[in-house]
Amino acid sequence: MCVGVQVYESKLQELQKQVETRSLVAETPDEEELEEEEEEEVPWTQHEFELAQWAFRKWRYHQFTSLRDQLWGNAVYLKEANAISVELKKKVQFQFVLLTDTLYSPLPPELQPPEPEKECDPRPFPRTVVAVEVQDLKNGATHYWSLEKLK
Repeated sequence: MCVGVQVYESKLQELQKQVETRSLVAETPDEEELEEEEEEEVPWTQHEFELAQWAFRKWRYHQFTSLRDQLWGNAVYLKEANAISVELKKKVQFQFVLLTDTLYSPLPPELQPPEPEKECDPRPFPRTVVAVEVQDLKNGATHYWSLEKLK
């Protein structure tokens, strides 16, 4: 799986270089450079160019490094919560989940990011957060906690 991600990331980096090169060519209409670039680059339609820009922006934002850091940084709390649940025979399981704030499945208020962070967010993409799924096996209920509540 890691190899697939690396291949995907390398392809996106190549696309980004092409997008940047094309942007530079558009900004600096030096005829010699323009002729060289036209020979080297693959001609894109406007739609393909916009799609490549969109894909790169989304990829860059969703590299999941911050999500991965949150998962690794809080794994010890999750493991401890499961251990305590087993020790006390509470029949409750804890696991990480990624929840996305969409129109049809909005995040509960306690899982939403702070307001200043939301306002500065220039992304047109839905926001994804790391949460903790708490399964109460005794009562058959499922709850979602923030990482702060887990701690």
